[in-house]
Amino acid sequence: MSKHYPLHFTLEDGVHVTVNKTGDNIYDFTLTPKHGPERHFTFVDDKPQDEVIASMDFHQLNAVRTFWLEQEDVK
Repeated sequence: MSKHYPLHFTLEDGVHVTVNKTGDNIYDFTLTPKHGPERHFTFVDDKPQDEVIASMDFHQLNAVRTFWLEQEDVK
């Protein structure tokens, strides 16, 4: 089963996340908090998890972890 993009979900703290697949293992994330500016980052899902985690802030990490869980639901 494949996912249809963009994916949308909301984190526990109310931040809305939109994920677009832009290439093989490349995902663009948009984080939209209730208050404050929208934030964007690109996640490349072919790097070791430790390296990915070390380079992210709390909201980015929370979004990627939720994304990984969403991906596991597909398998």
